[in-house]
Amino acid sequence: MDDHRQGITHIIRGADLLETTDTQLFLYQRLNWTPPSIGHIPLLLDPRKQKISKQNHAQALPEGDLYTLNAALSYLCIPPSHCDTIKDTIKHAILHWQPAHLRFKSALQIKSEHAHLADQDQ
Repeated sequence: MDDHRQGITHIIRGADLLETTDTQLFLYQRLNWTPPSIGHIPLLLDPRKQKISKQNHAQALPEGDLYTLNAALSYLCIPPSHCDTIKDTIKHAILHWQPAHLRFKSALQIKSEHAHLADQDQ
């Protein structure tokens, strides 16, 4: 609902949310709304193999650390910035963002990898 109200047209989210996508698209259809384009990427994991997210108490960007931000940007194929602040690094990332450089995987590949990680945790 919020995405529709805010006019969101593109969403990139973690592969762990892949299974809920059909339900969300169904709601858009039932409400006669144009759905956003949705892409899923593999999760970014910390050294303990926990996803980097607010659910796992990852710090928000302004309070976070430059190392984690640069690692995430590298993962998104954004060239290193050599900036000293998070604010400048984000500006650099916006200027150099090129989605065509991403190495997208099929939904089946992502689901398979996600299931494999879940099996390892058990």
